[in-house]
Amino acid sequence: MAHVLRRLMLSAMAVALVAPAAVPRGAAAASTLNVPGQFATIQAAINAAAAGDTVLVAPGTYFESINFSGKAITVTSSGGPASTIIDAGGAGRVATFSGGEGRGSVLHGFTLQDGRAGSPESGGGIEISGSSPTIDGNVVTNNAACLDGGGIDVNFGSPLIQGNTITNNVSASLGCSGGIEGGGINVGGAGSAQIIGNTISGNTSFWGGAIGLFAAGTPTIADNVLSGNTASSDGGAIWSVNQSDAIVVQNLVTGNRSGGNGGGFNFLPPSGTPGPTMINNTLVGDTATGEGSELYFDGFVSTTRVSNNIAVGGAGQGGAVFCDQTFSTTPPILDHNDAFTPSGGVGFASNCGSAAGSSGNVSVDPRFAGAADFHLQAGSPVIDAGNSSAPDLPATDLDGGPRIVGPAVDMGVFEAPPAAPAVASFSPASVSFGTVQGSPTVIFAPVTLTNTGGAALQVTSDTVQGPGNVFSIGRDGCAGTRVFSGASCVIQVGFLPTTPGSFTGALQVTDSLGTQSVPLSGTVQTGHAAASPTALGFATMAVGKRSRTQSVTVTNTGNTALHIASLALVGANPGDFVIVVGRRTNCANATLAVGAKCTVQLAFQPTATGARSASLDVNSDDPTSPAVVTLTGAGV
Repeated sequence: MAHVLRRLMLSAMAVALVAPAAVPRGAAAASTLNVPGQFATIQAAINAAAAGDTVLVAPGTYFESINFSGKAITVTSSGGPASTIIDAGGAGRVATFSGGEGRGSVLHGFTLQDGRAGSPESGGGIEISGSSPTIDGNVVTNNAACLDGGGIDVNFGSPLIQGNTITNNVSASLGCSGGIEGGGINVGGAGSAQIIGNTISGNTSFWGGAIGLFAAGTPTIADNVLSGNTASSDGGAIWSVNQSDAIVVQNLVTGNRSGGNGGGFNFLPPSGTPGPTMINNTLVGDTATGEGSELYFDGFVSTTRVSNNIAVGGAGQGGAVFCDQTFSTTPPILDHNDAFTPSGGVGFASNCGSAAGSSGNVSVDPRFAGAADFHLQAGSPVIDAGNSSAPDLPATDLDGGPRIVGPAVDMGVFEAPPAAPAVASFSPASVSFGTVQGSPTVIFAPVTLTNTGGAALQVTSDTVQGPGNVFSIGRDGCAGTRVFSGASCVIQVGFLPTTPGSFTGALQVTDSLGTQSVPLSGTVQTGHAAASPTALGFATMAVGKRSRTQSVTVTNTGNTALHIASLALVGANPGDFVIVVGRRTNCANATLAVGAKCTVQLAFQPTATGARSASLDVNSDDPTSPAVVTLTGAGV
């Protein structure tokens, strides 16, 4: 406890940060500044930007550190984080917000890596100090801080940190002393940070492997996945001390490790504060060397509210949920939770009061769908077993489906589907593209799948069947999704009208009900230029001498008239071959009825010795144009 007592001696009376008001725009319209098109570096574009502007960054790796310098601008990538990387090269932080930035300062769509915050600094990837920007849709990875926040550090700010992947960051580097908390994210100093919808995994710290909260004010931590993080001391996923009255809602917490107490969460609020509120979280398989494999409560927790959570303990002492009585013998408010440890282990430790069997609390196997699938099986004892009046209950579950289905809310992050089966309905029931003129452009038609049943419909995959590549799938909003009762998803089915004829096929959708088919059909009207032969080889000729002519016949094998626009010699040595003009060369500018033919006469007249080659292109309104005839010969 010595390290915690030392931290508690620090001031918890932080002054709440008020984000600065947006600066009014002038008369000038917002501009887009392109990197590297107009500016060689991202920072150069930021320096030139005005409020409301967008810095648009093309894919690439940018070896630099950036600072928003208080500007209300958007810095975003055109290609997303997989292809757009800001690499600090170990020379400092990747990004800094310390100029009073508000939510209008947006960083979106980058991988931020190899940032280093040396002694005595925090925020290896991103440092947010006295500011409240929007950090959205980024990958923050492989950064390190000597002190707090290996990935992101928030110091007296209220940022929105949303939809990011924050992975493999480290705080508490060797040779440093001080805070060393929050391997993924650290929040210190009063504010209202929002940490929503992120994946935070594989991060390492002394306290709080994923998230550290130190006198953090009123942060919201919701809809995140916290997995595989490590704290060498307390709080494998989240560690919270001093006045950090966090709203912790609907987070999936799994596989985190603590070298001290609380493999999942470790909370230590001071006297006279509300403490955290935990609603509908699922904690599974976290481990602690000390007490509380999933939840560890310390300090003054009499007003800490814990409702509708599932805590399935991993390895550790004192049960899945442990309540330390060093500072207070009053446990937190536990209602409608399931604390369970497999193989006969302890769910709620005895010092948490008579939790199991009272106030809706149970210690039962929640019956997950699989070893790594934490949806609830039909008939799970925690379905409809939560408190629907719990504070801060979200409108939707972690999948985005309705949060309450049935008479009461379920425990944990996922709401189980209703008992009625799913029904897959397709509109239209069949797709006819009709009769279309030939074109090299795909025609798309939407097929809407609607779940008109009760239970959620899990769509596994969808494919098309038909000849060649005539039918295809374009934009696919169904495969890999759960379609809830009354909800829909859309599959764009493509038809490529390049080959004449009538075609039939099927869209096949595989889901939790089996495989359904939607018939597909379409007719293509187009001429088709079929050249015969498709290759001509000429005898060896002396340089400058012309060979005998050879003929190529072009036949319209399509189902409507074919218009031939031109004949062209292309390729390596087009000047060594000759289209012989005469009455037997009658294809250029010809119109061929269905089945009609025309002829091209060609000769070889080499301009140099050695192997010579080219191609005859017959250009037409055939969507597969040109028809190509390869030409070869040798000069001596």
